Amino acid sequence: MTVQFEWKLSNPAEDLSAFVKAFSTFLSSSHIKHKEITQWCLVLDEIITNIFSYGFQDSKKHHSIYVKTNILSDIVQTTIIDDGIPFDPTKQPPPDITSSLEDRPIGGLGLHLVKSFMDNVHYQHENGHNILKLVKKLGVHEDIQMEIVEIINEQVATVMPKGRIDSVTSTDFDSKITDLLAKGLIKVIIDFSGTDFISSAGLRVLLMKAKQAKNLSGKIVLSNMSESIDEVFEVSGFSTIFNIYKTAEEAMKALKSL
Repeated sequence: MTVQFEWKLSNPAEDLSAFVKAFSTFLSSSHIKHKEITQWCLVLDEIITNIFSYGFQDSKKHHSIYVKTNILSDIVQTTIIDDGIPFDPTKQPPPDITSSLEDRPIGGLGLHLVKSFMDNVHYQHENGHNILKLVKKLGVHEDIQMEIVEIINEQVATVMPKGRIDSVTSTDFDSKITDLLAKGLIKVIIDFSGTDFISSAGLRVLLMKAKQAKNLSGKIVLSNMSESIDEVFEVSGFSTIFNIYKTAEEAMKALKSL
């Protein structure tokens, strides 16, 4: 039996949030595992954000993205169709995920995450449309919004994002860390205990702010990662450039010793 989901997006800011929430609910109602739901939401967030950001650089006023997902007995398959500039993500070279913090480029991780979490990615350009087909073999996200809790203790700032860090909420995440560094709070702990999703937009914020903190003779460390967050950091190579602790207490002790 096939279960189907269809969605059409035309506004990047408003439609993406509504789409991800509806898509998450669809997968959850079909008894897809939480880890797989998180991976699918990350992948579609990356692809759709990329299309809206770079695919519609022409004089045409109205563009749209059509997404169709089928759940079969043992796989989830999604087709994404847009009328933007021809672009084959399968031909893009992988980023260097082994370089140091200083040498790590800002960007280039989104498509790497897509290829890493999908079992098959196929592209074709037909009748003026990009057609991207994704397949993942089968083995919740309740709210796509994010709340940020901040705690200051002996000149160490602990930032606790709760919810999703994606292309929409990463702006607030960026602003929070930027404000702390501007206030002279250059030792920062990012506590992921309430976070179950981070996209490449969130990773870019962490990389930029970590470089900024280091330039100020400070440091950003991470703690309390869930399995899904930890996997994103492993796949992206970020686990090699950040100090990651099991608990915020361990992170606090390490920062105070600097």
